[in-house]
Amino acid sequence: MTTDKLYEVLCLMVRLDEELGLQRSLEHIRDSLANLTNQPATWQYQSDLASALSALSDGADQLRKRISLTEWGAIDELGGSEYFDPSITDKVRTFVGENAITLSVAHDFVQTLATKRGEFLQVLKTSLEGLRHLLAEEQSRKENPPAEAAFVIPKDLFGNRLGAFGTEINFINQLMEHLSEAVTGEARSAELQSLSSSGPTVVVLAGLGALHLLGDVINFFLDEWEKIRKMRNVRDQVKELGLSNAANEEITETILTTVDEVVEASTRRCLANYQLDFRLRNELEIALKADFRRLFGQIERGLTVEIHTREDAKVDEDTKQELRAIAEVAQKMHFPAADSKEPILLTDGEVLEGELLRTKVTTTIAASEKATSKADVGGGFFRVIVGR
Repeated sequence: MTTDKLYEVLCLMVRLDEELGLQRSLEHIRDSLANLTNQPATWQYQSDLASALSALSDGADQLRKRISLTEWGAIDELGGSEYFDPSITDKVRTFVGENAITLSVAHDFVQTLATKRGEFLQVLKTSLEGLRHLLAEEQSRKENPPAEAAFVIPKDLFGNRLGAFGTEINFINQLMEHLSEAVTGEARSAELQSLSSSGPTVVVLAGLGALHLLGDVINFFLDEWEKIRKMRNVRDQVKELGLSNAANEEITETILTTVDEVVEASTRRCLANYQLDFRLRNELEIALKADFRRLFGQIERGLTVEIHTREDAKVDEDTKQELRAIAEVAQKMHFPAADSKEPILLTDGEVLEGELLRTKVTTTIAASEKATSKADVGGGFFRVIVGR
């Protein structure tokens, strides 16, 4: 985890606790239980406990919406998952319910939790204050782009092998380069924002247009995958009933055909505004189709992608609108559970050892002819050539 990422995660946890009032609610529950232990029949104390539990529940529910998958990984890495667990209210309610008669036991549990959580928050605040002194504000802002994409790669996807992990990195580079090519007609330089062991997670920078396309393509596939999931359930039922293999094969073929249609439609979407040489367009079309097939196969096996935007980015109004549009796309990205036992789209060999299609879609444009787009503001662009 980089220093900047650590700073962001610390800020996130401190800010969420203050905005959602989690520690305040937990301490309120502790105090209400202490009062009830001494005067269990007092209606006011019972009402205070119910209100405090409700407030904690409302705040904890927000955690699911306010914390992304990569941020969860970072919080867990820092030892904070117990204190920012959305189910924290359920644990407290269960303990109180099981010890309704001996409320002192429930009080001791909540007091211990509140004390440990309070000490953890104090460590966060102290660390955050130290980092604020170490990081120059201007430099910190300068290094934070308006948008980025985080690829969370499950270890099962590359067998925990370094060489196969390198293949995944190459694929991400190639995918983002081709999307940038589709948007601008020109390849741009590559930049890695951060690399985290929790996940592991690769965070990359790309132009806003490329990120928008990435989100659109993934959401299109995820919508269709919901239909595919139902087909797979039918296929499993066919197997359980011991019906003919022909029915099983027919369902599998329908699934593959559906994915083919998504690949074709996604490629057309990416190239809808491509205006350059017909030959280069054909090369890019072939490359994108190969990219999308591999991307969809990896999603089936557990790959997830998050697109983060920053509302406080200092950009012009057009770019802010683009960022808002990307944020809307990102909110719709809900990935299915991984299916590494019986995947359809990519075999183990294709994931671990499969070589990426040789693609060299390079466009050189005279300075006077270069296309400009406000959708490409803010961040580096990927440029990589991968060969066999």
